[in-house]
Order: sequence, then structure tokens, then C-alpha cells
Amino acid sequence: MRTKMLRAAMTLAVMLMATVSAWAETMFITDVMLIGKNNNTEANALKEQYVAQGWTAIEKDLNDGCGSKSDYIYLLYKQASNINEKATFITDFYISDASGTAPDSRTIDGRTYQLVPYDGDSHFKSKKGDLNSNAGGDDIHLYYTKASFGDHNGVKSITFNSTKNGALGKNGDTETGYDLNSGCGSSSDDIYMHVNKSKGWIIDMGAGKCIITGYEGLTLEYTSIEIPTKIDGATVLNFSSDFSFSEFKNLEEMTFPEESVIDYMPSVQGLTKFKKVVGYVNRFGGGMSDNALPTTITNVPAYTFVGTAIEDLSMLGVSYIGTGAFEGCNRINDIFIGNSAEIKSRAFANSSSSGTVNYDGPLSNLTPDIYQYSPNLTFKISYKRQYLGWCGGNGSNTDNLSWLCWTLEETESSGRHIYMHLTISSANNKWQTNPKEQVIKTSTWKKQVSQYNHISSLTTEHVYALGANEFKDYTDLETVELKDGITSIGASAFGGCTALTSATITGNPSIGEDAFPSGTTLTLNLSANDAEGEKWMTFYNDYANFQADASTKVYKATVSGTGLVLTEVEDRIVNAGTAVILRSGSDPVMTRTATASNDTHSNDLVGTMTATVTPANAYTLANGSQGLGFYHFTGSNVAAGKAYLIYSGASAARSYIGFNETTGIVKMDDGRRKKEDVDGAWYDLDGRKLQGEPKDKGLYIKDGNKVVVK
Repeated sequence: MRTKMLRAAMTLAVMLMATVSAWAETMFITDVMLIGKNNNTEANALKEQYVAQGWTAIEKDLNDGCGSKSDYIYLLYKQASNINEKATFITDFYISDASGTAPDSRTIDGRTYQLVPYDGDSHFKSKKGDLNSNAGGDDIHLYYTKASFGDHNGVKSITFNSTKNGALGKNGDTETGYDLNSGCGSSSDDIYMHVNKSKGWIIDMGAGKCIITGYEGLTLEYTSIEIPTKIDGATVLNFSSDFSFSEFKNLEEMTFPEESVIDYMPSVQGLTKFKKVVGYVNRFGGGMSDNALPTTITNVPAYTFVGTAIEDLSMLGVSYIGTGAFEGCNRINDIFIGNSAEIKSRAFANSSSSGTVNYDGPLSNLTPDIYQYSPNLTFKISYKRQYLGWCGGNGSNTDNLSWLCWTLEETESSGRHIYMHLTISSANNKWQTNPKEQVIKTSTWKKQVSQYNHISSLTTEHVYALGANEFKDYTDLETVELKDGITSIGASAFGGCTALTSATITGNPSIGEDAFPSGTTLTLNLSANDAEGEKWMTFYNDYANFQADASTKVYKATVSGTGLVLTEVEDRIVNAGTAVILRSGSDPVMTRTATASNDTHSNDLVGTMTATVTPANAYTLANGSQGLGFYHFTGSNVAAGKAYLIYSGASAARSYIGFNETTGIVKMDDGRRKKEDVDGAWYDLDGRKLQGEPKDKGLYIKDGNKVVVK
């Protein structure tokens, strides 16, 4: 932050009375005077007296060649830097050839011109500084003004020579230069007056306010500019829409004073050296801040910073960033957009920078191709109430993700328009894209950009739900990967995706009718509990038949008396709507199949595709204090995609049902039995082990299977 004193010391231009201009440090003429002596030695002595007082003499006799009787006349001037805020500069001269006594002032086009002061011999004084004094020529008098003009120019230097082209004319003539020895005879020198001005702002003014429409002058020398708060006493409201600093080829920085009310950033397009904006920020304590737009600026129009060397920039008050505003800015380090700004297409296109763009606004304010062609830029979002993922209409599941950041990268598309796509990565706490991925936002966003259906693959992470028809008829879509977090997929979500060959899902979500085309290979990657070096879990899905991978065993389970019987499903196929137990050396993988299981064993497992309120006598699979088994469930909801048992026998109050690692039966209160106690043994329906093969007729259990003895 800078103090007001420091800001004042940095002021770059004060050109006119009550006018702040925008120049780099330059010397301007503040005062002029004429001296005239009939004797050249005396004229030189008088010059030296004034030089000792800080004046500068132009070493050219303005009566040169007019004869020995003519006075020796010289023009002297003083200068001041435009950094000197108390200085006022001469803005124009007027040459009068009227005969007779010259008035001390003249009014020309509403501006007051003063007669240039004079000193010297009595005759020269009596003629009020006549430039042909004692030369016999026309009466010529020189006037000056410090009044402001529309272009706000200031006089930098004065030259007298014999060149007529570009010289000052008489009586306001701007086309024809006027000889200051006019009428002195053919032998006199031709003397023309040339004024070098540094021009400034061009404005439209009215009612004490103005708009800057242009700038004139030698702009290439300026490396820094301060934007004026007032011109001719009128408050600067803005720049015109077509204003540009394109001529300021060496411009590196721009300053907006605290008093500025300008609400949009003027264009610095194409200025390859431009890298810094200094502005007053009225937040967080207030004050001047390097690399910050003033908080009065709400609009950064299209292509404003194209091709500049901008590195760091805070935009706390900006609510709109136009198309291509930062396109081709290859030195971006840190951009901060501290408002819910609407950011238009290609705002950061063609940037090779690996910097960061921080955005405090909703994703709905961004166009899908904002990050197009910017593969190295990182976009981070800090919007507190951001809806992340496909969350339906209310986004109720998103609050816990509200501070995640996101990274956007370039994708590919053969011969088509290039699309940028978005996912969330839990590994680095960023939303991060991969090639050819679809942007995941809200249903509202999807409807607005339904033309973006030419993606070939889709990946999501931490996306809770895909609504019905979300990607319906995306005919170019070939692969889908729905990673952890997905809990439901709506009906026909991928209906009509005729090119879709595979869909891989992490988890076991509910899947709506016709969510995937029948020819799509649909795979569920499940996560099971660890127990003694193996993985165990229950599984239920009512969408389709699924077959377990070759290393996974599938079991049904029945409760018989006080015992639990597990029966292996040999073909490993789980029919839609069937609850089972899965056992594997690694996390099970289930693949959709059109084939139904031939298994006809009975099954007491109950499945659910919603978080279901369960009865008091439910038992769920867990690896608890007594090892792997079914424990009396004391919670309120069994998780979706899982199964549970209902036991209502005399021992329903028991807390644990154990079973051996192989198919078998144990009493509910026996705990886990050793394998050798099960293989080949006979049990009655109460789970009591028999001494051998039973001789009485009845129903018994052997190796986990029911056997009828006749």
C-alpha cells in the first residue's frame, strides 16, 4: 500500500492549471520574455543577467539581417518538469501584425492571450516588444496563453529558423508560416517561429464531466502513465469505447489515482512491455496497491490485455471480463478475480503461461471454452456456495466440497471444435481435466450448452448423481468412467449413445431404466472389507444381471433354525434384484451380462438400492469384534447397494451370526468354526454336529447343503 504523500510524489504530469495529464517526466515551458537593445554588447549583457536568474536564451537575433539600426532582439524562456504540480505550462502562441499600440491581452476563440513581457531600451519598451523594433517593418507582437485546449498540449521547446513549413502563422493562421522580419526588406533573414508541443488527452466535455476519446502527441517515449481524475476541472468519467493506448509502444505501467471514478479498463492491447496496473483498492483497509485494478473498475472489455506482459493482477471489483480479454498473455503468474464475475469465451486463450487464475464466482458464470488453448494455466475456484458436479436442482450434497479448487486443461477432438472438460480430483484437492473429458457442472449448464455433445469420453470424480437424459444422444461418446462418489444414474442418462462401447463405474449406484445402451460393456469396480487376507462384501443391484470376475466367489445365504447356510453360485452371475455375498482375493469386479444365472438355491438375503430404514431384527455383514460375520444392525439405514439378513427365530436377540470361510453352517452363538470341523460333517437343523451320517429320516446339513435322508 502507498500513502497519499508517496502517491503525490509519483504523479507523472501536471500540464495545465487544474489539469492532470498523463506524461512521463518532461520539461515544459512556463514563461517567456523578449529583450531588445540597439547595441549588441548591451543586449548580451542583459541576456546574461536574466540567465543568472534561471532563464534560457535562444541565441537567434530576431532582427537578423534588418540593418545596423535595428534592435537586437532575443527570446528567453523558463522551464519546469511536469512532475512539479505547482507549475503551469504555456499551451499556445499567437502572432499579431496589427499596427498601432498593441493591447496587453487578446481574446482568441474564448481564450485569453497575454502579450509576452519585454525589457531593454526605452524605444523597445515603448513599442511593447515589437519584433521589428527599429527595423522599419511590420508591427509584430507575440502573445501566449496557458489556457487549456481539447488536445491539452504543452509547449516543450521553441525554435527560430528559415523553414516556413510548419511555422506559426499570423493572426491564428495554421496553414502558412509568418516571417518575423516581414516588411524589413529583401536583405533581411527569413525568420520563422516553430513550437514543439507534447499533446495530451482529447475529451468530450459537458456539465462538469468528461470522457477521454483520444490522445495526441509523442507517445512512444512514455513508460508509465497516470490516468487523470480531472481535465479542465471536469471529472473524468471514462474512456470512450474505441479508445486505445496502442501507440504507447514502450508503456510498462498505468496508475489510477484514489479519486478516479472510471469503471472500465481502457485497452492496452498489443503493448508487449505492459505489465503493471496500480490502483486504489477500497477493501481490506484500502490504499494504493501494485498490480491491482481500482475497485471502481467493474468491466474489462474484450481483448483489453491481449499480448501484454501482464504477470500479476487483482480485480476485486470486476463483474465482467470480455471475450479474449487476456488472450496471448504468456507471462501470467497470478490473476485474482475477487467477484462473481461473468467471464466470456476465450478470456485466457492461447496462453503458454503455467500461472494461476483464482476465481471467486460460480461455474455458471464461465463459458465452457474459457480455458481453451491454455493447457498450462491452473484455474482455482473459492466460491463458497459452488454447486460441484451433477447435483440436480438443489445441490444439497455439495456443501462439503465448497472450497475445492479446479484445474482446467486442453482436450482434443479430431477435426472438430475443441472442448474443455472438467472433473474433480480427490488426490490433489483440485478439479482437474484429462483429454476428451466432458465438463461436469449442473443441469442448468448442460441445457445451455447442449451443442457440446461431440466428446468421445467422459470422466467424473465426486459427482453424486447424473439425472435422467443428461447425456442422451451424445452419439460421439465412446467411453465413460464414473469414479468414486456416484450414487445414482438417471433413466436414459446415456440413452441413444450409439458409439458407447464401455462404461466403468467405481461403486454400485442405483441405475435407472435404459441408462446405458444394451451393447455397452458396463463394469462395476467395488470396494470390499478386508478379513484375514480376503475381501468380503454384500452386493445388490436391480438394474441388470452382473457376473463377478473369475477370482470372486458368489454366495447366497439362508437361515435355517439357529444356523446360517452359505451356498456358492457356480456361474458367478447375480440376477437383477438378487442379493448375494461376494468373496475375493481383491476388490470384486462385476460386469453386466445378458445371461441369467441357472442357480436355484433359496436365499434369505434382502437387498436395497436406497439407504433403507431396516427392521430391528436385521443383521449386516461386518468384520467386527468376533471376526467376519453378520452382526445385529443397530443403525438406522442400511447403505444402498448392500444386503442384510432378517432373523426372527427364538434367538433373535443374539448379536452375531458367524460362518466359516468355506460354505458351511454354524450356530448363531458358536462363533466361527474351524474348517476341519465343517468339511464332511453332518448337522441337524439346530446346528448340532452329529457323530456320523444320520440314520433317521429328515432334513440335515452336510458341507453347507441341505440333504434329505429318506
